[in-house]
Amino acid sequence: MTGFHTRCILCMPIKNGEGEVLAVAQVVNKLPPGSSLPSAADGKAVAAASGLSSSTSSELKEEEEEGKGEQQQASADYPVFTDHDVSVFKAYTAFCGIGLHHAQILWKSQLETKRSQVSP
Repeated sequence: MTGFHTRCILCMPIKNGEGEVLAVAQVVNKLPPGSSLPSAADGKAVAAASGLSSSTSSELKEEEEEGKGEQQQASADYPVFTDHDVSVFKAYTAFCGIGLHHAQILWKSQLETKRSQVSP
């Protein structure tokens, strides 16, 4: 087990211009204000952020038991997605839909170009 805890999820469909669902996007676990993601170059920070570590299973069990009360208390204070987050994410998925739709149009155009070429 990774130790990752899902606190909150925001999901939305990514649609094309005709309203067809092309994909689904999601964001998980809103970060508190002022926090930042760890650097990808810092392997230990990434492992810690993902809940992975080089600890033994007995050490992990001890840490898990010690942290249960703290986690329950901290989860109540964990930030949740707001209406503003929803509107920003909705705009983001709209742009994703436009990009995916344009990629589909380009792919279809290239396919038709190949079909229309005469073989020697």
